[in-house]
Formats: sequence, structure tokens, C-alpha cells
Amino acid sequence: MMKNLFISFALLLLSQHAFSQIQFTTFYTKDGKQTQKQEEAHYYRIFLYPVEEGQKPVVEEYYISTNELKLKGTYKDTDARQFVGEKYEMYENGNVLSREKYSDDGLLIDTAYQFYESGILHTAFYYPSSLDTEGKLKIDSPLFLVHCDSTGAITLKNGNGYAELSNTHAREYGNYVNHKREGEWGGWFLDDKYTFTENYQDGKLISGISTDEDGIKTPYDSTTFEVSPEYPKGINTFRRTVLNNYKYPKEAIAANVSGKVILTFVIDKDGKMRDIVIQKDLGHGTGRAAIDALRGSGKWSPGIIRGVPVRVSYTLPISLSIH
Repeated sequence: MMKNLFISFALLLLSQHAFSQIQFTTFYTKDGKQTQKQEEAHYYRIFLYPVEEGQKPVVEEYYISTNELKLKGTYKDTDARQFVGEKYEMYENGNVLSREKYSDDGLLIDTAYQFYESGILHTAFYYPSSLDTEGKLKIDSPLFLVHCDSTGAITLKNGNGYAELSNTHAREYGNYVNHKREGEWGGWFLDDKYTFTENYQDGKLISGISTDEDGIKTPYDSTTFEVSPEYPKGINTFRRTVLNNYKYPKEAIAANVSGKVILTFVIDKDGKMRDIVIQKDLGHGTGRAAIDALRGSGKWSPGIIRGVPVRVSYTLPISLSIH
């Protein structure tokens, strides 16, 4: 009897529990790279898949050195790994790093706080929300409520003043006027390998220049400030290519295997796909077949931050079913 095979996927640009879950643990170095060697790990991540309808997956991270909480949050679902509800991050000394709240659509809402490692408040942003004519949640421009320096002195209040900001990509400093960036800004990005200066007018980026460690300068503007990797002819072509490349293993067909294979991969500075890792395997050759399908998908255009090509990581769930 001929069995019908179905393959699909979605591309995503990642204690005690009161309900039943399936738990997966992965280890990461200090710079966020996954490692198989626990002795190299700075923290570990527990991903808890719900097994009952209506429950959401929970993600928790813990520091290896102290086994204290590093991050805790809830994802919308196992495919769209967007945070919903409350999300907390902690410093290694146990103090709160940030506290945020997300809507059911994964959008920042209400007030978001960041703190210095000492426990002093760093920043507070308010994300106003409203419903549009179709009843869909709309997030308006964030309001910068307050910024404090490391001593607790207020340098910005109600959207006016000087601020020093940091995130996973960069450290930035400059002035706000009426909640919008204004004038010259500067800082560092990509692990401080690059410096930058840029100019804003009424919150809009006019121009910028990145400088690497060798003094080589790269100009950019709003169109090349931050660009995601792109697949030739678009993401739908990528989907079709991977689906066409995937060969359902005979052993998996014989074993009637269905479910989800989850991979991660990186698009490097040249647009090549690298570092393909199986996060979740169904066995019977399904994971290896997914890797083979990806490797045959071809080259992308690279991602760009402040005019500079960068590596970008992706998570790729592939759904398999036999019916």
C-alpha cells in the first residue's frame, strides 16, 4: 500500500513545574554558541515542551557556576519561538538584569526595565498599545521614561536627555529629544570589534560610518543599517527548495515516523550556510535527511548590521507525517 508523505516547515528568525512536559537540555558558551562539551559551557538551557493541549512551552536558562537562574520565559508555541507574557533575565550574582512583558503576538507591551549588575535601575521604556479597527493589537512608538547612570543619577527623564544603551549587538550613546534620537550618536558593536558614529534627525537615521580594528571605514544609511539575510527569489523559494530536496528515509517510512525535526544553522558573512546542528531528531535517518536537504539549498545574501556583513543564526522546524 502506498503511503502519503507530508513535509512542511517554518523558518524562525530562541525548576518546578505544575504540568507535564518533555524536557530538552542544551549547553552554551559565554558568547551564546551551543557546545557539546559541558566543561566549556557558561550556561545551560532547559526547553520544556508541553504535552497537554493549551499549554505553552517554557524556556529556562541557568548559570553553570552557580546553577542560578539566568533567564525564564514562555514561548507562544514550539514553532514560533516568540516570548509571550513575563520574561526575566538575571545577572550571575542573582540580581535582575531585565524585566519585560510581551503580548500574545510576541510584541513588547507595558513597561520594560533594565538594571545594572549592582541592582540600580538603568532604563525604563513604556510600550503603549491599542487596538486597530480590526481588533488587532497595535504597538505605538516606545516612550523613554528614564535613564540612570551607574551611580543612580538620572540623565534622561520623560524622553529628554542623555542615554547610554546596550543590547546583544551594540553599546550606544547619545541624546534624546521628545523620546527620539537626535544629533550625533556613537558606540561599539559586534563584540566591540567595530566603532560607529551616526547622525539622527527627529529619530531618523541620516547617515553613519562603521570603523573596524584596522581603521577601514564603511558608510551606511537607513537602508543598510540592519538587513536580514535573503534567499534568491525569496523565502518561499527556499521553502520549496528544501521540501523538494528532502528525501523521506526508507527506515522512517517503515517505522511510520511522524513529528518534528528541529535544526539550527548559520548564514555566514559570505551568505553560505554553515554550522547545521540537529536540535531535535526523530531518528531513523530523519535528522540526517534534513541536513542533506539544507546543504543542497544554495547560497543566500548575507545579513548586514551598520553596513557590515554578519553571521545570522536561524532555527528550522521541519514537520514530517505519514498518512
